[in-house]
Amino acid sequence: MVFDVFAEGIGYELGGGGRYNHLIGRFGRDLPSTGFALDMDRLFRAMERIEDGYPSAQAEFLISAPIRHADRMFQVGQMLRQKGFRVVQAVVASPGLDAVGHAVAEGSRLGASAVVILGSPRVAADEALVVTEFPTGPDAGRSVKLAPKKVKIKDLLNLPIVRHPSSRVQPS
Repeated sequence: MVFDVFAEGIGYELGGGGRYNHLIGRFGRDLPSTGFALDMDRLFRAMERIEDGYPSAQAEFLISAPIRHADRMFQVGQMLRQKGFRVVQAVVASPGLDAVGHAVAEGSRLGASAVVILGSPRVAADEALVVTEFPTGPDAGRSVKLAPKKVKIKDLLNLPIVRHPSSRVQPS
């Protein structure tokens, strides 16, 4: 059995694979095996074409936390995803002085509507620092004074977040 990988609107295969039971036997003993491969050049060309004509995969939330708060970050991400939000998570080495700046820069790059920083020494365990106003697009590289707000984690769902057109909206 073999298969090819195609994407809607792309007129060429992006990869393929299948079952190769006797292939390994050519180099030693016969073993059942399966495998697949993606043509990275074709995959990236297809992604460029799709980005021009389809909604992007922008996230509404970027959640950043130091490794010791990774479990909490995953819980918060799951809570937001269950409500239909797109979430990107970033583990940082430590909540240093510029943790907010680095998280906002990454959120801006991703087109996120809100950046959530967990594990900051400035907030309680049930709170997060949240930034919803930051430079995007051509202004993303500019240095600005950020104003993170303390928000209860349970209240993240009540933030006025701009949903990207391709986001799933699930009933409450």
